[in-house]
Amino acid sequence: MDYTEDYIQTGPGQLYAYSTRLFTIDCISIPYTWNHTVFYDQARGKMPFLVETLHASSVESDYNQLEETLGFKIHASISKGDRSNQCPSGFTLDSVGPFCADEDECAAGNPCSHTCLNAMGTYYCPCPKGPTMAVDGRTCQDTDECALGRHTCHAGQDCDNMIGSYRCVSHCGTGF
Repeated sequence: MDYTEDYIQTGPGQLYAYSTRLFTIDCISIPYTWNHTVFYDQARGKMPFLVETLHASSVESDYNQLEETLGFKIHASISKGDRSNQCPSGFTLDSVGPFCADEDECAAGNPCSHTCLNAMGTYYCPCPKGPTMAVDGRTCQDTDECALGRHTCHAGQDCDNMIGSYRCVSHCGTGF
């Protein structure tokens, strides 16, 4: 299976790399993201482009039972990435380098309905206990535990949904 990974020059002697993949297991697609920072001796220079892409293909493996070793053969190359001299989304150009510096999306106007956590090249919007993340990935919404049957109310009690929770209330007799 072919693999690509983008490398971004984020400072002298510093690269940030990431890749996003979609694996299918038992007909279910599962997203997967890999990222890491690489530090190297800055005296060795910098990449010729702000963004470069590693391409790995023709991946083969061979297990040697006698030696109990697993060997790999991979064809790999690195070349300028798409828009190689422009910083990708989530980064801004630092002309001192030139380098791509992380953009703090949380400081530049909170895009989340609750808490915003900045991360390299992106941000996350975690929800407090109770609400769940909406499809937009930025808004926390109430979960109606009563409608979904996720409550522990007993017979003779009604489930009353509340923001972030629910409560069990006793049935009132006829006329009450």
